[in-house]
Formats: sequence, structure tokens, C-alpha cells
Amino acid sequence: MFDGDTDRDWERWGATDPYYGVLSEEKYRTAALTAERREEFFQSGRAYVARLFDIVRLRLDPDFVPRIALEFGCGVGRLAIPLAAAVEKVVAADAAPSMLDEAR
Repeated sequence: MFDGDTDRDWERWGATDPYYGVLSEEKYRTAALTAERREEFFQSGRAYVARLFDIVRLRLDPDFVPRIALEFGCGVGRLAIPLAAAVEKVVAADAAPSMLDEAR
């Protein structure tokens, strides 16, 4: 199915199995994805962003308050969505239009 053209490969993931393309766990396959699992998927992104900010504040800058975030390869928005709740502006980019459609 995948041919080595990464942009085309990611477009196929986005069109057929977008959540699994981001987190390769069987429970996130399109055929297995329930509303509860989808919520779990996005909760894992919220937890990741919170943990990342905690680490930066603990180890680098206790006053860290980012204003802008860039997520390159945002997929379906697992991290871009919680980033949007934490900063003034998020730029989310992905090579696959189908992933961006799902993120919207």
C-alpha cells in the first residue's frame, strides 16, 4: 500500500486510518475507534502537552509561558488542540490534507 513517497503515504494514512497513523495502537484503528477511544486519544495529547510544559518549567524556566506554538506534522490535532488552549496562537501543519481535514 505504501510506496516510499512519504507525502502520498501520509495522505493514505489520513484517508484510511488517521488516528492509528498518529498513535500506532490497534485500538485507534478506524474500524475499532469508538467515541471513548477517540476521547482517550485526545486526552493523551492533553496530558503530553501538560507534561512537556511542566518539564520546561521545572528544568529550564519556571516562568515559561509560551505565546505561539508550531506543530509540524500535526496529524489530526492530538497536540495542536491542547496547545491552542495554552497559547495565543498555534500554527499546525501537515503534509496530508486528509489529516488536516480530520483535525478541523
